[in-house]
This record gives sequence, C-alpha cells and structure tokens, in this order.
Amino acid sequence: PAEVETLAVTAAENKLVTMAGHIVRYFPAVASLKALVERGDIGEVYHVEADYWHQLTPGWKTKTETAGSAMIMGGVHALDLVRHMIGENLRVESISALHSGPHRRQDFSYPPNVSALIAFEGGKTARIGVSVEAAMPYTFHLQVNGTDGAIRQKKFHAPKLSPDESGFVEVSGGFPDDWNVACHPFKDELDDFIDCVRRGKPNQLDFSRARVTYDLLFDIERAA
Repeated sequence: PAEVETLAVTAAENKLVTMAGHIVRYFPAVASLKALVERGDIGEVYHVEADYWHQLTPGWKTKTETAGSAMIMGGVHALDLVRHMIGENLRVESISALHSGPHRRQDFSYPPNVSALIAFEGGKTARIGVSVEAAMPYTFHLQVNGTDGAIRQKKFHAPKLSPDESGFVEVSGGFPDDWNVACHPFKDELDDFIDCVRRGKPNQLDFSRARVTYDLLFDIERAA
C-alpha cells in the first residue's frame, strides 16, 4: 500500500501520464462487451463475477518476497475487470474474503487461493475468485448480470437485441482465456498509452484511477 501511495503521489506532483498494465481491458471481446454495457443493452448491471484460475510455474511467482500474493499475481486482473464492468465510481460498502492452501503445491509461500465478496452502494454486488495452483488449463471467467440481460464469457444475452431469448450471442475478437501471452493485445495497450502521452491526457488506467483497484485488493487481503 505504501508503494502504491508513493507512485500515485509522485506521478501527480510531476504531472506524469501513467498507466497500470491491466491488459484485460484491451481484449477486443472485452471492449465490445463493455460497449454493450455502456449502451444499456443488458439494462443496469447489478452483479459481476470474475475468476482467475491458473497454475503458476514454480520459482519467483510462488514466493511472497518476489510475487506478493495470489491477488497481485493474477487476481488483480479479475478485480479490475469487475470494477470496469460494474462501474468504477461505485463506493464499496463491505468486503468479505477468505484464502486457503496451498493444497497441492507446497512450493507456495503464500495462500494460492482467494475468494471475495464485495458489496457496493445501491445494493450491487461482486465476487472474485483466484486460484494459482489449479490443476487445470488457464481460465478467465466473466459473468455480468443486468436487469435486461447478461454476459457470460464472450457471449451476451439481451432479448431486446436478439429475437432468440433462449440463447447467447458470441462477440468477435480475442478474450483473456488463453494462457499464451503472445495472444494478448499488448500493441493496443501500448498504442493507447503512447497516444495519451502525445496528447498529455490521463489514461483510463492512470495511477490515480488504477490505485482504487489496488486499495480494494489490499482490503480483500486484509479481510482474508
């Protein structure tokens, strides 16, 4: 928390254009789903879930002194996406969380499994799940519930947009469910940052904005 405070304050004092590398926002499918939410196509969002399930390779990623925690190693991406979808200006009212393990990978020096529930103002809720010792291929899970529809992974159900009220419609473009980071949209992320530097304008992941995600992350760890 002290490092986050130092970064945010120093950047503000020096009027720097900054960016936290939350790559998930830049996947084309995620951008399309966010636009769908912004247009109100699934109504008012009242609940969001995101999970980061992975099996980290042994080494520095499993040690507290070099990796920090399961939330920092992967959960932060799920948490940022939850805030991105439910509304970044919502006030958090309560947090409950637990962590467990290691169960099958004794090389972890921190608990590799975290579950959290968040209550926002207006009765909106969210759930975050993280497991970095999971015996399964990498999976990034997303669920968004609205008053007029829902999102599940890279598909949406919105009766007013589709006559088939019983099914889901898949959006095109990449989605963060591939372990191969070569498929991640780093170019789009960097292009956005460079454009902000050239224009001298804040990025959507400017430290002053992104730090709210990290403050919430640390609250989850304290709750756990």
